[in-house]
Amino acid sequence: MTKRKLNSYASLFLLSLVFSTLLTLWWPGIMRPDSLNQLAQAQTGHFNDANPPIMAFLWRAFSYFSTGPAPLLTFHLGLFFITLTFFQRSMDGKLKYFYALVPLFPHVLCYSGFVLKDIGFTYSFLLCFAVLAHHTIQKRPLSILTFMGISLLLFYGSAVKYQGIFIMPVACLWIMSVQFRNMQAYKRMLLAALLATLFVGGVTLFNSLTTSEKSHYWQFVKIYDLAGISLETGRNYLPEFTKTEHFSIGKMKEKYNTFRVDEMVNDEPPILIKSTIEAERNELWMTWFKTVMNEPLSYLVHRGRIMLNQLTISPLKKLDDIKNSADEITSNVQKIMHLLDKLGIFDFLKVLTTFLYFLPVSITYFFLGLRAKAKWGDSSGTVLSFLNGSGLLLIGILFIFSMAAEARYIYLSVCCFHLSHPFAYLCLKNGMKKWKTT
Repeated sequence: MTKRKLNSYASLFLLSLVFSTLLTLWWPGIMRPDSLNQLAQAQTGHFNDANPPIMAFLWRAFSYFSTGPAPLLTFHLGLFFITLTFFQRSMDGKLKYFYALVPLFPHVLCYSGFVLKDIGFTYSFLLCFAVLAHHTIQKRPLSILTFMGISLLLFYGSAVKYQGIFIMPVACLWIMSVQFRNMQAYKRMLLAALLATLFVGGVTLFNSLTTSEKSHYWQFVKIYDLAGISLETGRNYLPEFTKTEHFSIGKMKEKYNTFRVDEMVNDEPPILIKSTIEAERNELWMTWFKTVMNEPLSYLVHRGRIMLNQLTISPLKKLDDIKNSADEITSNVQKIMHLLDKLGIFDFLKVLTTFLYFLPVSITYFFLGLRAKAKWGDSSGTVLSFLNGSGLLLIGILFIFSMAAEARYIYLSVCCFHLSHPFAYLCLKNGMKKWKTT
């Protein structure tokens, strides 16, 4: 057996061992209110758009084999396992072993056992990226079957999480870059735009056909922004139909925070509500647009504070921090949390899992990848720029559309960053070789 094959088998064995451990650790999977709502829809077959219906639709199909969170936990982790095997195949030598350790990174490990739409979105896109990375490094186009598989992944990822629609065009551009390496850039972009349009149409049609009730939850984002701008400027920009009888400026000041909109719209009694009337929804959108145009600085301050929380919040929580939902955590995980707290390293790990510290590195990786590809023709640079570009784009989209700051929202950004480390190393290594020979 050659050394290369030995490394391949050994790294795959290590990865299999890690995933067996993860399944045991997280089994049968952890659910949050969003996923409980989706499970209820899966059981009844009545879907609404409070959460994208495709996850509940898939969950209902899996229920013929087993009920509860276990089928989706297995499915999502299975996607992640295949993702890492493709990344392993893209590497030579000892770099293969790196991908067997990625699931154990605190950033990555924390949410791998949660049955959430954010995780389905992340793992489906990551598998798509992994296949594209492998073909990029190998410099060969996708087969018809591979393209169909990637299309299913992109469809699921784009449909399961609203922000997926905005990341999907990046994957389409990557597909065209793999398929038509020698085609002019603007033609590849046009083809990518056409493919992205087809996906958007397909997702829209699927949601329309499967949902029997429209919730129009997007209104809460606009209400959140208008509340933030109102408090920042001292002027009330909220339309009257968004206010309940319990509304007052004083209560809005008391309940407003830059972590989530929930206290204003979900507390009993709520002080702000969304509308069920189309004309009022249109008025809300126009009011939001005009207010943002007239008060751009206040809008950016409000949004900037939410994003700062998003980037500084850690996915790690002590059991004391989650008393109300501690029962959702498996006993094995609770033991690990107790041990980390006892060792006195929990607070250190919380700091380590703050993505704000890694954001400058991700930005550096993105530009390093662009330079490596443009100057040296390095395929690793293509992978590096696409991975980090996707993660950074998600953060940019959340800056505009998020109505809360939670670590799970940027899980794709976190995973893309950590999966790209070997490609950054190869870009630097190949760049040094080129520099020495010139």
